[in-house]
Amino acid sequence: MNAAEIQVVDACCNEPFQGSPTGVVLDAKMLKDDVMQLIASEMHLPVTAFNLGGNEDNLHIRFFCPTSELQFSAHGAVAMFTALTLAEKIKPPKKLNLLTRIGKLAVEITPKENSPVEIAVTLPAPKYRDFGYSIELLAGILGTDRYSIPTPRPMGLVSVGAWTLVVPITTKEELEEVHPDYDSLNRLNQKLGAVSTLLYSWNSPTDIICRTFAPASSIPEDPVTGEAIAAAASLIVKEGAVETTPPKTVIQATQGANLGRPSQVTLEVNHDQEGINSARLIATAEKTMEGKIRLP
Repeated sequence: MNAAEIQVVDACCNEPFQGSPTGVVLDAKMLKDDVMQLIASEMHLPVTAFNLGGNEDNLHIRFFCPTSELQFSAHGAVAMFTALTLAEKIKPPKKLNLLTRIGKLAVEITPKENSPVEIAVTLPAPKYRDFGYSIELLAGILGTDRYSIPTPRPMGLVSVGAWTLVVPITTKEELEEVHPDYDSLNRLNQKLGAVSTLLYSWNSPTDIICRTFAPASSIPEDPVTGEAIAAAASLIVKEGAVETTPPKTVIQATQGANLGRPSQVTLEVNHDQEGINSARLIATAEKTMEGKIRLP
């Protein structure tokens, strides 16, 4: 029986059984596209990452959700590089390039006390678009009051590889009470060309709490979505909704506590007078499972 070794790594957390459970296949060089999709569907996790190999300075990784291939997954990358380090395929400290559908991304792997390793991924310069629909429509889809969406706060579509609809919510309490109509949200995201919707509120002046919904990817709500959080942090800094400290403003983000899987990430938003240059996502992960999965 043909089989592939596979792991589950909880990404963007400091303890097992928190963060986002992520499938990891350390050696996928011989796997065809349809087989990778079958494995991701069978795992039915938000993301399964596949290492296609490379060399000492460049590594090609692909990412799949249960229904389709993703352009990129930041927390999938955190999971993969943590697993590679634990398997002694990479020895930190190490800098290398991650080759993805959205291009070449810089990755830095460093030792960290009380964690297997710390992973930093530099995402592309963000792009922005206006929302273009009424706040009343959006509030109805999200299952919240129109006045729970404060218009002075940063809102819109942001891409650091894939488009995310970023929406502010007035308070943490109102954020917890959001109950979207997933079918309607899916249709709205398709019209917008967005893969996810991130809602955020504030824990403190530099600390945001988030919820991310991606029904089009068969993920009603994700415990953590790195690119969406990076998109939100970039928009917040761009709009001056936080006290900035050029050339780098740091924002802490938490997500997933309402799902029983709390996650934490750090965002370093690099910027100057010309705008946002990049966002650097920093996180840790914990391996929780390893075994084999049958191949067709």
